[in-house]
Amino acid sequence: MDGQGQTLYWFSNEKVKIEVPFFQRPYVWDEDEWEEMIISIENATNENMPFIGSFILQKIAGSKKYLVIDGQQRITTLSVMIKAYIDNFKELPTDSKPEFLNIIYEKALINLKPIYSSRLIPSNIDKIDFCDVMSIDLIQDNIKDRNGKIVQAYKYFSKYFSNNTSEKNMMIGAKIITNNKFFITIILDENDDEQKIFDSVNSLGKDLTNSDIIKNYLFQRIKTICNNDSKLLDKILENHEKYWMNIFYSDDKREFWKREKILGRIKTNNLESFLKDFATIKRIYIPSETGGIDGLAKAYKNYIKSKADYEELFEFLKEIADYAECYYNYIHEYETLDYFKIDDLVNTTLLILEKTDITTFNPYIMKLLKERPDNLNELLWALQKFLVQRLIYKEKTKNYNKVCDNLLGVTKDPVAYLQQYNKNEAMGLGEYPIGLKKINNKPATLVLFLIELINRRGEEKKYCDVLRYNKTLEHIIPQKWQTHWSSVPCFREIVIDNQEPFFEKILDIKEISEYRKNMIYCIGNMTLLSGPLNSSISNESFAVKIEGNKDKQGIKKYVGSLSVAQEIVDIYNKNKEWTEKDIIIRNKKIFDILNGYYNFLN
Repeated sequence: MDGQGQTLYWFSNEKVKIEVPFFQRPYVWDEDEWEEMIISIENATNENMPFIGSFILQKIAGSKKYLVIDGQQRITTLSVMIKAYIDNFKELPTDSKPEFLNIIYEKALINLKPIYSSRLIPSNIDKIDFCDVMSIDLIQDNIKDRNGKIVQAYKYFSKYFSNNTSEKNMMIGAKIITNNKFFITIILDENDDEQKIFDSVNSLGKDLTNSDIIKNYLFQRIKTICNNDSKLLDKILENHEKYWMNIFYSDDKREFWKREKILGRIKTNNLESFLKDFATIKRIYIPSETGGIDGLAKAYKNYIKSKADYEELFEFLKEIADYAECYYNYIHEYETLDYFKIDDLVNTTLLILEKTDITTFNPYIMKLLKERPDNLNELLWALQKFLVQRLIYKEKTKNYNKVCDNLLGVTKDPVAYLQQYNKNEAMGLGEYPIGLKKINNKPATLVLFLIELINRRGEEKKYCDVLRYNKTLEHIIPQKWQTHWSSVPCFREIVIDNQEPFFEKILDIKEISEYRKNMIYCIGNMTLLSGPLNSSISNESFAVKIEGNKDKQGIKKYVGSLSVAQEIVDIYNKNKEWTEKDIIIRNKKIFDILNGYYNFLN
């Protein structure tokens, strides 16, 4: 990488051509930006020219040509502004005009006639307007009725220079071709990471995303291989429209792909998340070896660069589009889903992954849903079992990248592999899961929701078998228990050898406090409700929590059709009391229901 301060003479002295990547986003600057640029030049002194930023350019091997990584809007505006200056400052001295022309044009003599071509090659989407505006013999009628941004910029600057006095235009011209440096060129070679450099010098403004880099590099590579063949260029445009724009930028899908998504600690969007998952499936990108999400664009570039056949790259593009359609269908359905059902294994698996903050297995899910094997439900159920089992036994997640990698291609029997993986971990499957003895609110809500869905399975006459994930978690013995629960007896379970367990009442006040503080966070002390209790009721005695008082509703009001809430009310109706004994019994019941569905102990 090489960064240097420059004057506009750099363009003519170095005889450079600058190419906006063929499929880069269009020119978007508006009057506010045009005005800011020209006023900053007008108000500057020759000793203190305005700094207009950095142009990040990447060398195209074997030529004086550069790709614009950052600076497209400013370079385009400068070109159009200088062209408008030449066209509209009629008193421009004849011997000065070549200075301005050489900055924005390459000049060649053909049959002794000078032919001018713009030093800036626009993106495909801006090509017609830019080429017409920059035509050395511009016919004003050709652009009179056009309203594209580049044409508007030309008209704005034309009006500005036409309305100026000759003296003012002379002064502005002198500043445009000053020998004082007022911008920086940062020149990258092919191996430099443009995203990291972009981020470090351009923390403000619009981000250069992984998806931008991947798209531009893919189509630029195809264009280079096709060697500007006009027929193949039409095919590139057709494929770009069909397999990229229609997939990722159509009116009905654009917002979906832009939607924010969190991958671990990284904030991204659905498009980049998809591109990561697809690259993982294709073995282009290996998270543990490729530098995380930051290495995604580089991984794609290395793969694309290795291909010398444009047909192979067209097939790669089509494969991206096919997987993207699959990804869109199942993620869009999940994101808009109102109700869950335990037998809907696709969406319950996605729910488990989301609520446990695990994104590692997303590529495996996409591969399954794209290929749709005959045993799809069995494979999804096995992954659910693996994840829930490790959650409730508090097992580590650090090797999940390796597990997913094996699922994607190494193991021939994913069900047996996941089962054996947990057995090899020596998880203590004969013991009650420690992850249910102390559990945070988010995983507790997930576990109780799964219990509720399992309870509804095959109980269509008693319950609707679908449920929304919009329930409130409530601790029965509240976290602030001292005021209303101090007189409630406290029990602990005693297990001696192989004898039947029994309960012992704790009498020591200090011991009660310590023991109860831990028992509050057992899964057995928690339930789901259809709505939140008032905080004053939530911290009340068991009776008030169930019945409410004259002003506030209790649990009975928020049971709805929830079996996990109704069983708390049933215990109240029978015993009028809730103690650690009830928590321990319910802990075991919850595990038995989970184990009955997932069969952890086999």
